[in-house]
Amino acid sequence: MPELTHDGRTIQFTLQRSSRRRKTVSIKLDPVAGLVIMTPANYSDPQVHDLLRTRWDWVWNKYSQYQDLTRQLVCAELVPGRRLLYLGTFRTLQVTSISQGSGSIQLSHDSIRLNLPEAVDTRLCQEAVKFALERWYYEQAFRHLTTRIQQLADELGLLPKRVRIKDQKTRWGSCSELGNINLNWRLIMAPESVIDYILVHELVHLRILNHSAAFWHQVAQHVPQYEKQQEWLERHASLMRL
Repeated sequence: MPELTHDGRTIQFTLQRSSRRRKTVSIKLDPVAGLVIMTPANYSDPQVHDLLRTRWDWVWNKYSQYQDLTRQLVCAELVPGRRLLYLGTFRTLQVTSISQGSGSIQLSHDSIRLNLPEAVDTRLCQEAVKFALERWYYEQAFRHLTTRIQQLADELGLLPKRVRIKDQKTRWGSCSELGNINLNWRLIMAPESVIDYILVHELVHLRILNHSAAFWHQVAQHVPQYEKQQEWLERHASLMRL
């Protein structure tokens, strides 16, 4: 992973170059990749370093916030009492053993209860809990996101050729030149308003495949305060994982 030292402090970052970007450079925090720098394909390493140095205080502040959250989560095992996000609300994880059946998950307004078969080896409990929760979250995301994007697509008159729910490591969503949209299953952890912002964002890409002023103008027409949704994602990105 690339790194840069400035003023006696070192940061690590992920560099993403794209031919779809003409001039703009963006910096964001990602739930898995950390600090991500997105540049045009012809942007050199020295240019990236110069950019980071000119915004060093801001970059260091964001990087420090991410590191603090990461340290909190390193030891955050999937044990009873762990707080998990679902549709923007923290819910307490409860794990119980059942004598019959293959296991299930029940959702309430303040908890996510996982029922595990008694036969599950305690040595594999963490793996079993993680596998069950990821599968459940994915299923919820598939149902919710595919339904909602169809509703928004009808409203906007922008129909994707295909929508897939994926385990994306560095993006909340993406739109290809072929009109296919991929969505990160972790979006189901975000509030409805944040989900709608990401869905609108990707749908507008069907018309404008860049982040020009025209693109953001169209996003703002449908999500007038989209900056607030971006801020929520930035603050909670590191918490949107298991």
